[in-house]
Amino acid sequence: MVELIFSHIPKAAGKSIVLGLKQYYGADAVAEDYNVRVDGASDPGAAVYVDEQEYQRHAETFVRTTVSPKTKVIAGHFPFHKYRSFFPRANQVCCIREPIERLWSTYWYWKQVGPTTSPIQALVATGKLNFKKLIGHPMMRNQQVDHFLSGARWDEWPEHDPEGVFVMCHEYLEAGWKMLGSTLGAKSRWPDLPHINKTDHKEEISEEEWIEAFRLNGRDYDLYNLWKTIWSPQDE
Repeated sequence: MVELIFSHIPKAAGKSIVLGLKQYYGADAVAEDYNVRVDGASDPGAAVYVDEQEYQRHAETFVRTTVSPKTKVIAGHFPFHKYRSFFPRANQVCCIREPIERLWSTYWYWKQVGPTTSPIQALVATGKLNFKKLIGHPMMRNQQVDHFLSGARWDEWPEHDPEGVFVMCHEYLEAGWKMLGSTLGAKSRWPDLPHINKTDHKEEISEEEWIEAFRLNGRDYDLYNLWKTIWSPQDE
């Protein structure tokens, strides 16, 4: 039975978290759904944006063909709502990040990995889209709120009690990981969090770019600041 659904927001320590969940539950207990043609947050042609029926069929097919009785975790680059109706009692988990730092990390990661199927990512990788133009693209604005946390009613927290929802933050990662283990009742069996996939930033973001990115990502900043009032570790 699925106990945890992890919505992996790109460039927010998701690979480390998935690896940690595999260490705790076992690799064969973690079903991974990373289909960019279906869930690509930066791809305007992805099914999540253009074909609701195809999107629903993908979720149903994944549950039918990939999730088994031994599956404890579903993880992938999908929004909160994708598997909620299939496993309403599962804990919903994600990790957010300071919005501009996440965008800056995304930009440099895309430059380093080379072109993929995402048209926006391919423009960045080939040098046709710089950071200033990237943050101005409508697909890149408020991704954490508008895409990954869609359906989560985050703006009603804490008035709407987020029972079964646990949100970590990249800037408080170690403390959040330990809090997640405590929430799940893992106690001494909870593993240390692995650290992988650090993106090398070869330049610093300019003040002009920072101001523009801040202006265009107000809802993501509202979420980031709200997180600090609900989940932020008391000793930080």
